[in-house]
Amino acid sequence: RPTMSRRSDPGHPRTGIACRVFISLRLGEAKDAARVLTDALEAAGVATFYCEDLPVGANMIMDALVACSLAVILGTETYGQRAAAGRYGTAEELSFIVNEPKPFFLIKMCDAFTTVPARFYLQPQIKYHAWEDYSMWSPTKPLPAGLVEAVLAALHSTAPRPGKADFPALPPPHVRPRPLSLADEFRSEHAQILQRPEQAEVRDQLDIYVPTEC
Repeated sequence: RPTMSRRSDPGHPRTGIACRVFISLRLGEAKDAARVLTDALEAAGVATFYCEDLPVGANMIMDALVACSLAVILGTETYGQRAAAGRYGTAEELSFIVNEPKPFFLIKMCDAFTTVPARFYLQPQIKYHAWEDYSMWSPTKPLPAGLVEAVLAALHSTAPRPGKADFPALPPPHVRPRPLSLADEFRSEHAQILQRPEQAEVRDQLDIYVPTEC
């Protein structure tokens, strides 16, 4: 079933879902970890959403992902696996998170990803929190030391500063626009990589169309 806070939070203005943290996971690999992490975040007063059953409408998952302030990625070995035709999975969630862009917190729970989307979008230079020896973990054991605090710190960093608008106003014509942000540079760099002929197979697996010059 989908699991999320039942607090009296009015929720996102467009979706109505009370969700500050969205946990993106492969159920077969990280369902127990998601449940324990959700309980810990809820105990800290943070409305958290994760889906623990496959036969759930994609609309509810998408609404929660749109509404959240922070996406927590449980980076297990097959995270990013493409779902069967007509289904919704972590490949779609990851693509939305990166391209929106949505602030995210990566928990690396494996030595290496096996899926193309995860290997492409979650490259080694991206900051992550390591969950050491995850294969040895069980729900009867505590979460890794400092994990919940790190997620809460990441969530706190997404909060708008007091007195600041959510979206900056456009600068006057005589003012030079701001430099590219790290997220802008990330997307630009990957778009250039995808344009290379040798990346055709990657484009096909990611289901991305990259225009080329005529």
